[in-house]
Amino acid sequence: MNDLFIPKNDLTDEIQELVEICQSFEDYYETEFYPPAEDEEIDKWQQLHEIKLPQSFKDWLRFSNGSVICDTAARFYDLGTIAALSDCPDDCIVIGEFSQDGDRLSLCLSTGIYTLNENGKIREFDSFKKVLRKLIDIM
Repeated sequence: MNDLFIPKNDLTDEIQELVEICQSFEDYYETEFYPPAEDEEIDKWQQLHEIKLPQSFKDWLRFSNGSVICDTAARFYDLGTIAALSDCPDDCIVIGEFSQDGDRLSLCLSTGIYTLNENGKIREFDSFKKVLRKLIDIM
């Protein structure tokens, strides 16, 4: 986790804070931020799946195309896994999970709303920035 490049975008502050939290727990929990997705990779994925991802999620992918955060605190899927796991209702894709219970994080493509199903309690976020804020708050 030492050589992470944090891009300058709307998520910079949240990413920096999340990385610092993960570093403070590195003696106890494993965190892995996978290499970033290139713009060409994101564009190709969107064309292949006929999906337009929200800018805030693309900003995250430019930092990390998949991650495991503090063992089971959260997992954000890489583009390949997102495609394989999209077993949600018509216009939703699963992009990750929170906690060891596997609380699913999905993105509704028609509205751009992120939905976290926490043991049956539904929480909605209108940007990936707010998803990251929620993760930071629970850590």
